[in-house]
Amino acid sequence: MVRFERNLIYTLPVISIVFEIFQSFFPGLSGVMGLRNYSFFLILLYLNIKYFSIGFKFIPALFLFMIYLLLVLMINNVEFKEYSDWVRAFDCKMLLPLGFALTSTYDHIKEFNKRLMITNVLFVISIVIFSFLGIGENQYGGDSGFSVGRFSFNSIYTGSFLLIILPIVYTDIKGKAAKNALALLGLCTLVILVLSVRRTSVIFIIISSLVYTYIFRDQLSKIVLRAILVIILLIAAFPLYQDMLLKQVAARSNVFNERGVKNLQEETRLEESIAVWDERILSPDIKLLLFGKYLFDSPGHYDGGTHGERPLHLDLNVILHGSGIIGLILLLSFYGNLFYKSFMMKAKLDHQNEKLLIGAFFGMYFSHLFLLISGGMLTITFNIISYTYMGGILGLYRNKMAEDKIEKKLMKERKPKGIQISNINVPKPKPFMYNSETPHVKFMSKK
Repeated sequence: MVRFERNLIYTLPVISIVFEIFQSFFPGLSGVMGLRNYSFFLILLYLNIKYFSIGFKFIPALFLFMIYLLLVLMINNVEFKEYSDWVRAFDCKMLLPLGFALTSTYDHIKEFNKRLMITNVLFVISIVIFSFLGIGENQYGGDSGFSVGRFSFNSIYTGSFLLIILPIVYTDIKGKAAKNALALLGLCTLVILVLSVRRTSVIFIIISSLVYTYIFRDQLSKIVLRAILVIILLIAAFPLYQDMLLKQVAARSNVFNERGVKNLQEETRLEESIAVWDERILSPDIKLLLFGKYLFDSPGHYDGGTHGERPLHLDLNVILHGSGIIGLILLLSFYGNLFYKSFMMKAKLDHQNEKLLIGAFFGMYFSHLFLLISGGMLTITFNIISYTYMGGILGLYRNKMAEDKIEKKLMKERKPKGIQISNINVPKPKPFMYNSETPHVKFMSKK
């Protein structure tokens, strides 16, 4: 049963992206994404209840944060949509304790990596098909030819998190042909991220690259050579995507020019942050300060409604505005709790990919910290990947720490009674001779 449960949560990224592709081809079928979100939630809720003793001990701040936001919604008597957003927000985070509870060996990580490579192939193929057939709309308008179908445009971050774990997969696979195919898949994913002209998706790659560089700082020359090779490949392939990229950049520039300076500040989320923090932190209403209002229902409810139906983008602002300073503290406590648990990685796995696992964990962790000031809490697929992976890595170290503890206990129990740690003379062992006719050692007393 445990094996089935583990395989189920490892397969969720594949299922999630299949739902998104299906929705892109059949946009008229309403409720498809709701079916995915609520199915995931019910499954993960059941599993979290089953493994609650492990999960709550591992990351109690997550469960407190989750329950608090639910209570805020119930007290404010909100509509169904706000509960749906609450489900989306915790669909992914609930995978963190499950990844921790169900992952205990490196073979489990390898099994998850196989599912993630299937997800990566589907991600690349779907973007190519959507762009070729013109399915969906471009976020920046224009006719650049680049499209993500009916995906949320934040779904492009899926490619970023798949690239973060690519070095681990590359060292595991055997055969030159397989490695070349994986390198090509990674290059295609990187080109898609460049074509999206999404700063955040590129920043994730920069963050994780800096983490890997720091961890492998003793191999700096090799890292630089590989980075140069990637740049050369991107330049060599440039004629293939040149027109599309230039049109994407032009379309994005036009958006900025049309919006002007005032809305450029909105694009950088500056105005919304100032407004929300003024309305909550400086509010004379203690109830608004502590508990907030309009959780997951921000359009028209901040900055005097001057931004119309534009929702809050920053995750920090969404939580502060909707659940007050208490919600913000619980959110930061969740990430603080996760960082504290990362000290498990002081244990030694004695595995060739140990440094890569540490790099992947912190690459994802710091990317999520950046998301707090960017936005993406309600996007499903990339969050499923990252939270399951971070939980799985820590679960691997948890199992190693348990093994080390048992080994130390056994060594202590087997400690010879004749050995004394003091000035007392230690009894000398009897001299021995090796009998070549038998595979064991014979002890011979002196006559």
